[in-house]
Amino acid sequence: MSTTNPIDSVLNAVSAETGREARKSGDGFVTCCPAHDDNNPSLKISERGDGTVGIHCFAGCCPEDVLASVGLTLADLFPVKGDGRQNPMVQPKCSGSVTPKVSKNFPSVGDAIDYFSQRHRDVQFWTYEDAGGGPVGVVIRWDTDKGKEFRPLSRSDGGWMLCAMPKPRPLYRLPDVKASDRVYVAEGEKAADALRSFGLVATTSPGGCKAAKHADWSVLAGKDVVLVPDNDEPGEMFAESVVGILSRELPGTTVRIIRLKDIWPEIPDGGGDAADFSEHFDGQSPETLAVQIEELTMQTAPIKVSNEQHSSTRLAFQPFPVDLLPEPVRCFVNSGAKAIGCDPAAIVMPLLAVLGSAIGNTRRLSLKASWHVPPILWTVTIGESGSQKSPAFAFAAGLVTDHEQELDRKYQSLLTTHREGQKDHERQYAAWKRTGEGTEPCPPDEPIEERWSVDDTTIEAIVPLLTENRRGLLVATDELAGWIAGFDKYRSGKSSGDVSRWLSMYNAGTVRVDRKSGDVRRLYVPRAAVCVTGTIQPGTLSRSIGQEHRDNGLLARLLLAYPLRSPKRWSEFDVDQAQLQRMRDVISQLRSLEFATNDNGEAVPAIVCLSDRAKKLWVEFYNSHDTTLADASGELAAAYSKLEEIPARLALIMHLVRSVTDQTIDPSVIDSVSMVSAIGLAEWFIHETTRIYAILDRTAEEHRVAELAGWIRTNGGRMTARDIQRRKKLKSSDEAEAMLDSLVKAEFGSWKPVAPGPSGGRPTREFVLFDLS
Repeated sequence: MSTTNPIDSVLNAVSAETGREARKSGDGFVTCCPAHDDNNPSLKISERGDGTVGIHCFAGCCPEDVLASVGLTLADLFPVKGDGRQNPMVQPKCSGSVTPKVSKNFPSVGDAIDYFSQRHRDVQFWTYEDAGGGPVGVVIRWDTDKGKEFRPLSRSDGGWMLCAMPKPRPLYRLPDVKASDRVYVAEGEKAADALRSFGLVATTSPGGCKAAKHADWSVLAGKDVVLVPDNDEPGEMFAESVVGILSRELPGTTVRIIRLKDIWPEIPDGGGDAADFSEHFDGQSPETLAVQIEELTMQTAPIKVSNEQHSSTRLAFQPFPVDLLPEPVRCFVNSGAKAIGCDPAAIVMPLLAVLGSAIGNTRRLSLKASWHVPPILWTVTIGESGSQKSPAFAFAAGLVTDHEQELDRKYQSLLTTHREGQKDHERQYAAWKRTGEGTEPCPPDEPIEERWSVDDTTIEAIVPLLTENRRGLLVATDELAGWIAGFDKYRSGKSSGDVSRWLSMYNAGTVRVDRKSGDVRRLYVPRAAVCVTGTIQPGTLSRSIGQEHRDNGLLARLLLAYPLRSPKRWSEFDVDQAQLQRMRDVISQLRSLEFATNDNGEAVPAIVCLSDRAKKLWVEFYNSHDTTLADASGELAAAYSKLEEIPARLALIMHLVRSVTDQTIDPSVIDSVSMVSAIGLAEWFIHETTRIYAILDRTAEEHRVAELAGWIRTNGGRMTARDIQRRKKLKSSDEAEAMLDSLVKAEFGSWKPVAPGPSGGRPTREFVLFDLS
């Protein structure tokens, strides 16, 4: 309720919202309307003889929206009576003679477009949708001699009304935004469409640069958000406004601001935007323009938000950026995740190790003369029992099984030939013994079994296999605890050499083993390349990773992912066999990559180089990551030091996958497309590593609280104390309240009021996770 004259309350509220003072005009005041993007003042505010306030937006905004945008209601238009109550008999009226325009209804969007097209030239419109893709609002625009004019349409019960959408308003192209890991945010629908024409996922908020706070930005939680402001002061204000909103409401979100002036120095001042950028570079392909923007994005450091509130959400799980994977890997991962009902990261983790091991020792990426990088990865998927980590692992590892069946058939054929050769040798030897003529016949060489993966991870078993399989090997086991437990020997000091040998294999280093028995006493592998992948439960990982594994660098070499558990839902969807075959073909082509030959005729890795643009991106990441490393300490610093090289390893894998599927790509030179993807993936792993290390350091009570938060997330992300009491079968609601209070104290979420339903009842409250998206 207003405590001053209604006219003063309204004028003060509107001025505070728009940042402009209203100017006197006739019997009232004129100012910019806070309910829409208003560059030409279109809101009239006047006081009538009875003390009530009349408001009218000539752009079509209804009074309720104008008032709501400044935190007022219709009641604030009425004067206060002597008894302190506002006069209920006085009804607000829109000033002026054009009141019907404010409440004009249209049966459909098409009717609205026709209405304005008949009255104005060059009418454009943009549709806003809900999460399901249904239209909920439209922005209509046309040009006049004085500039741009806008009208907002909003769905109503009777069709479509000339007024702004109710708050909070959805972002533009909401379904696409929800499905993407990286989202570009422009100022205005036209600029967003320009970015979309390059193949990027782009959005904006309705209402212009001053209305960002009225939009629902929660869909961007955990995503990589890139702001692309117009080249003027309002554009910078819009970007700053969005950064402020995201830092307050979604502190776990990665935010960057890029400026097109860094690509196009001649961009017009005073509002040059992505649409101007698209028009200026019309002769270039959309893919080329997208690469330039993505490169600028990767060169731009994320904004470091200093926000103490909601600390748990800063380490919230971010969806894996599947869009950065090349085809057909991307399609294979998405289809598998949909069929299994798991997070894509659960499939990506073993798949990356499979791809790296398929390349093996045949290739190295040269960062400089003294720094050559192998495609070796040690990936670990963390998940509770029943989290679908095993089916996801089997789906990706099945690609190896298919190939090894072919290798086994080949080996069995060689064995058959060898046995026949042995029989021939026995006959020849017997004849030579009888006659003594000629030289003694030599027995045939035993065939070498070509292997890809191994189950026995002891050094005694794996090193002999490496001597026969110079390409390298893959350790793939659903339960990785056994591999880690094998290092427990290190505690007793009996087999400390095993740890150092494994750490050497991470870099495809030299391994030597002296044996006390056997025909061959000394084994030597100049390039022992072993990729490792597997799954493990979080509690098992905490128990298995002892201090010695942290000190010797084993933990730091593990590429970790702990995807959120998805509720199980039956689905008839299955992976298309053609998609599986395309991935099998990629694997076969990677396995067919040949070694180079040195001056001595020895098989050695072929060297892959960086293009100039890819090298620039690598250097930018390296220098930026050094800043991140400088801010870390202890075990996290050790992990960051190993993650420094991950973009190079991923770039080598991504580029070779692309080159075997596209013959126009030079496999010997990594381009900027591969490096952009690799750096984006590496940044996800940096965030995920930070999150998981914090989990490993949790106390038992912190684990209990985090597990409760995970359970609530799986069941919708919000619950009342009554829900907890009923579903956990607790004796009292006080116990349920205490459990939810522990989540609030740990900053996993907060209490939110719940209004009574249509049938009435007492208001209550519910707990809502901060990172609910």
